[in-house]
Amino acid sequence: MLQNLKSYKIFKGFRGSESLSEDQFIDIVVRFSDLIMENAQISEMDINPVAWDSTKKQFVALDCRIKV
Repeated sequence: MLQNLKSYKIFKGFRGSESLSEDQFIDIVVRFSDLIMENAQISEMDINPVAWDSTKKQFVALDCRIKV
């Protein structure tokens, strides 16, 4: 499914940047999905941007807006 994203080439390394972990990206999406499912009072959530922390080798949400 990730392969269908226009930005997929970033996962494989782009313009000399390191490749990104598809598994870690899937993990952050699932974790946010779980957060929504476990908290019925959340009506909207906007996460933007999500960045790759090359030191910790994980994705990090830099900004998140949650509407309850």
